[in-house]
Amino acid sequence: MKWLKRKFKKLWHKVKKKADRKVITPAKLPSKLEMGFVRPHNNYAQGAVNKTKNVSEFGYFALMYRELATPFKWTTRLNIRGQLAKAYGELADMGVNFSIEPHENAYNKRVGGFECLILAGDKTSEIYAQLYLSIMEKHFPNMHNRGLKTVQSGDRGYANLYAARKAGMKVAILSENFFIDNDKDWIEPKALAAVYDELYKLTK
Repeated sequence: MKWLKRKFKKLWHKVKKKADRKVITPAKLPSKLEMGFVRPHNNYAQGAVNKTKNVSEFGYFALMYRELATPFKWTTRLNIRGQLAKAYGELADMGVNFSIEPHENAYNKRVGGFECLILAGDKTSEIYAQLYLSIMEKHFPNMHNRGLKTVQSGDRGYANLYAARKAGMKVAILSENFFIDNDKDWIEPKALAAVYDELYKLTK
């Protein structure tokens, strides 16, 4: 855990240098964070699929969730484009203020790696998104870290993250854990669950 604390300190100084007038100091970071998930996609439109394992993004979440050691709260939405506000509102009502929407990428069955999306200018979420990426690097050193992506209106993931912040989330990230259509990029659900359990510990 010492290496992660050192990593956090380095990340903090990096974010501090990039911040403009509103500098977030460690004292101003959210206290008593409660992490929770919005399950990606739904039973009717399940997202990208790994055809070898016959597992969709929607189905993968269930496999990963049952391996978690931490009792994360979670919710879902009725359809892909709608119900985002309702889903994030339900999560807030559960006492969650750090939301993660865990997705899996898909492209051409050959591309691989993990990345994390946040709203442009969201310095607090940036710190925790970078922590997620660092933990992923630790657990999967041979995978490609595609880095942090900041999104604005019209970009992929913007509506999701905007709904999260509007619902009152202090931290909102959308993770793309791996490319589900690439068999070589596959992460076993138990291995990914360990990443989120470790991230959870760092919020306490």
